[in-house]
Amino acid sequence: MIRMERVVEHGTPESQEQAHIVYDKVNFLMLKSSADYLVSLEPEILEDFVLKYSGVLIFLLNVLDPDRSLNLLSRLTRASVLSLLEEELRMLAIREVARLGDEPDKLITLTGYLDLLDRLAGHDEIPDPEKEVIRDAVQILEEISTSGGRKRFLYLEYFSVEQLQEIFRFNLEKNPPVNFGLMAFSSEQVRESILEIMARKKPEFLSCVPPGLYSIKNYQLFLDPGVFAYLPETVQGIVKEFDSMQRGKQDIITSIRLKLNLHENDQVNPEEFAPAARNGVLDLIYSRLRLETRESRDFFLRQLYNDGYLRQQDLDLLRSALEGHIDL
Repeated sequence: MIRMERVVEHGTPESQEQAHIVYDKVNFLMLKSSADYLVSLEPEILEDFVLKYSGVLIFLLNVLDPDRSLNLLSRLTRASVLSLLEEELRMLAIREVARLGDEPDKLITLTGYLDLLDRLAGHDEIPDPEKEVIRDAVQILEEISTSGGRKRFLYLEYFSVEQLQEIFRFNLEKNPPVNFGLMAFSSEQVRESILEIMARKKPEFLSCVPPGLYSIKNYQLFLDPGVFAYLPETVQGIVKEFDSMQRGKQDIITSIRLKLNLHENDQVNPEEFAPAARNGVLDLIYSRLRLETRESRDFFLRQLYNDGYLRQQDLDLLRSALEGHIDL
């Protein structure tokens, strides 16, 4: 697990000297042994090194194998992890600022975000006027990330879901803009964890998230009125529609189970359906879905397939019938 943070005075001459000694012992031609050396350090020495030479740790975490990366990460306090994330976000944003000379609006927005990374450190609130700056900056960073085709912060995926939640909760309390920047560059799994902790702890921050970065897997959390109110209007519509579709899916499943005479705890196996029962199930699904939109039909069919009520050939048959290519 991530180690608990300490109250420690950094930047003293002694800690600076210790960090420098550690740096001199890191061999960039022998990364694995250097990582093992860092893992062997006393916690306070490692933390001083991270705070002074965070770029070295960022480099190692991005090139080491998952086991060594996780071993190294597990030695860090939450404050040290936050320091790494802040520094890598700064490097990414500064690099883009240098390229935006002919796009002044984007340049101003990213510069504003960089300022907030520093100014809101140690705070757990975001002033209302700054929320739009964060949302616009994250949108710019996400576009850059998508066009670059490479995800960052992959080392975050080595943590368990519980550890990620702990990290992102700590970030919310100590420097909220960090989590938003992470959403622009990270995987779907990381974004879902950030959205979940935000919905539970700081739902008012959801207004800073661009619509395209929401994950529908969190939709049940979003249905809470105290959370729903902060969602972008387009996301509110998607959440409502998805909730309606989920209820519709459950209605179809209930009807299928009745037709198959399945009791509450009975397992379903489409390979074992009798031919007559299978035809009855396909007819039922077809009659329920034939008036739905194509997107809704695809959703229901995927869900029924994933839940074990359809075989692949059943799925293909229903799709063809619902498209009007064949008669069922």
